[in-house]
Amino acid sequence: ATWSAKNATLPTLQLYRIASHPTTRDAVMGGAQDNGNFRKTAAGDGAWTFLTTGDGMECFYDYSNPTTMYFSTQRGSLYKSTNGGTNYSKVYSVGGAWVTPFVQHPTDPNTIYSANTDFIKSTNGGINWTTVTSGVMTDNVLAIAVSPVTPANILIAGSGDYTSNAPVKVSTNSGGSW
Repeated sequence: ATWSAKNATLPTLQLYRIASHPTTRDAVMGGAQDNGNFRKTAAGDGAWTFLTTGDGMECFYDYSNPTTMYFSTQRGSLYKSTNGGTNYSKVYSVGGAWVTPFVQHPTDPNTIYSANTDFIKSTNGGINWTTVTSGVMTDNVLAIAVSPVTPANILIAGSGDYTSNAPVKVSTNSGGSW
């Protein structure tokens, strides 16, 4: 019902994505166009902390351990921090769409998904990555969703840059086939 401005130190940034901390209501992070990734740990008009350069993109907190943060830059450069963003390292370069999908499994926090035209995943929090299915789409995948009802099996992927007939595919075997 009521909204108040909280962007006192970021008046000119456009956020591609924003993620809220799962347990601390005032902690957020976001990926900003042309300006990288930022995080904020307190409410009000305090400063945001700069994390990466580039175009900040997808981002999320590990719901099982929120000091672990995942964020990305353009074309699927994927990063991970295990100390709340103080330090981070690149975990993978996907080479996908401008805003490459990057999501965490809803019931297995160690499983992370991403995609270009192939569907890829990590089962150890981004340390190792494998291609599950090659050629899921002819163009880069733009979105991935994991079913919260049957997360062990059902995934949805979508593509289609600037088309009214965008392909959407479903996997019922954890991405093995679409």
